[in-house]
Amino acid sequence: MDNNAYASCANSACATTLPGFTLSSGVTITCTGTATTFNCVSTHSSGNKTYTWNSAPAAGSPNLTVS
Repeated sequence: MDNNAYASCANSACATTLPGFTLSSGVTITCTGTATTFNCVSTHSSGNKTYTWNSAPAAGSPNLTVS
């Protein structure tokens, strides 16, 4: 949060946008950020699941969903 907002990035760009982030082989990721929240959606080329992280889910909903 260097600029008081969450960053947005996709795939290899996340390695420079997010300090300490390392993209694993076969993984795709897209993160979108606003001033107060962020969401990341990720998949792996060998899998059939989509992982979604929501930093501010609705009350009673989990941060991480798998579909």
